[in-house]
Amino acid sequence: MTSPAQAIGEQFCMLRDITIDQSETLLSRIEGFTPQQIADQCAGFADHLAPAISAAAGGERDQALRATAATLKEMGMPAEQIAGTARICLGVGYRTDNMPTAIASALALSAVNLGAYEEMVGHHLATGVGGNMRPDLAVAWYDKAYEATQKASAEPLRAPEDAEGQTLVVAASHQMTGAAKPALSLMDFGKAAEDASR
Repeated sequence: MTSPAQAIGEQFCMLRDITIDQSETLLSRIEGFTPQQIADQCAGFADHLAPAISAAAGGERDQALRATAATLKEMGMPAEQIAGTARICLGVGYRTDNMPTAIASALALSAVNLGAYEEMVGHHLATGVGGNMRPDLAVAWYDKAYEATQKASAEPLRAPEDAEGQTLVVAASHQMTGAAKPALSLMDFGKAAEDASR
């Protein structure tokens, strides 16, 4: 890895494309809404989560997730509806270049325990796309996203053959900020042992 910033940027672009494809697949199953109506609904979703976006931009991860969870609770939507809405709106946000919509959606997915999406929040903080550049805050989001995707029940964002991209992002983030590397866990060792035994 010659450039941590370039490595992060490349992974961000790849995941952006993945989330747009995921969104388009879900949108193909929805009837009764025009593209403009969907974009308007997603912008409204982001407006509701504006305090959470601000919390993520200037504070710690836990504080931002608490603010997100509190706002989602006020909206009164079940977790399944939040996840469906946010998956669609994440892709809509990227496709229409509406970064508040994308960031709000990534925060919402993170708050309903879809930890892989924490990486998207990290990318916005690390690159400054859609807000202030705060690579120091991105580290925690990347680390927790990696931790979440190591669980057996995890829903990954990447295809299995691209999984090493997440490890690259974590390493790049730590290199950029000089943060201490996360301690290797038994889960990490178990994965390495599984790979070695194939």
